[in-house]
Amino acid sequence: SASCDVMLEDARTKGWLQTVPHVGDVFLVMKSPTDAVHTGVVTSVGLVAVKTVEGNTNDDGSRDGYGVFARERKTAGLAFIRLPE
Repeated sequence: SASCDVMLEDARTKGWLQTVPHVGDVFLVMKSPTDAVHTGVVTSVGLVAVKTVEGNTNDDGSRDGYGVFARERKTAGLAFIRLPE
């Protein structure tokens, strides 16, 4: 889906929503518990942050950018979708 909110609700319904990140998870930036505003893929997990690859961003970290970038984000305010293997 192109909609972060649709991804959030689908993951919640299917039991795929997680609070602890793993490499390969899809992350959602949460504006509120029901409003996800940006997404990407977790590439590395640290104690308080994750490294990510994100589209539609830029060097300044905008969620409305012009490219695909590797970034680092604090895990606070993120939700994680883990697909079943």
